[in-house]
Amino acid sequence: MTRLHRKQASRRKRTIESLDFGERMSLILGPGSFDHCGNLTAEDLLELYTENRDLFSVLREPTGKRQPADKYGHRPGRRAWYWWQVDSPEPRNRKIPEVEQLDRLGLLTDEELHMLERDTKWPPPNEQHARLFDRPWGWWRFKSPDLRDWSITEPTQLVTMGRKYLTDRECKILDTGIDPANQRFDSEDLKEIFTTDEIKRFNIPAGT
Repeated sequence: MTRLHRKQASRRKRTIESLDFGERMSLILGPGSFDHCGNLTAEDLLELYTENRDLFSVLREPTGKRQPADKYGHRPGRRAWYWWQVDSPEPRNRKIPEVEQLDRLGLLTDEELHMLERDTKWPPPNEQHARLFDRPWGWWRFKSPDLRDWSITEPTQLVTMGRKYLTDRECKILDTGIDPANQRFDSEDLKEIFTTDEIKRFNIPAGT
């Protein structure tokens, strides 16, 4: 058997079930995502994807209390790298989250939307663990009166919407420039949340 024939025979034996973790994740995240992807080339991965595309089109086995991942690494609101290259109606827009683009395209399944809405818990019970002036995608999609405007920063949109959409902790930061939940919070921390222009526009006092 020639080397070419051996290679073809080897490729014929490769099935989606026989892939190891690195090879499987290369199908999800794209060639070169992992140091190890066996002997599979980008051509091999593409062939495996097209032969098994139904496994990568949407989330499968949606179980669990939080956003679950099936055995191919999918999560609600996400698609495999090869799906974006082969089956997506448009190229991946890196300026917005993947789930946002899928939603705009009308490609989120009812099951995905249900899971994404169920996982929206904001604010968390302990405000100290809340991300400041930052909301999960599901909050904007299912709870906010306005959809996320990706042309402006998230802190600007939240502050502009009004204080009833901010936590008590965030309101105190706007009033004092100090985070009541963090004794080390100072003016440098403010600059990690707001731009210099936003600090001036919203009249946020300099922290201690």
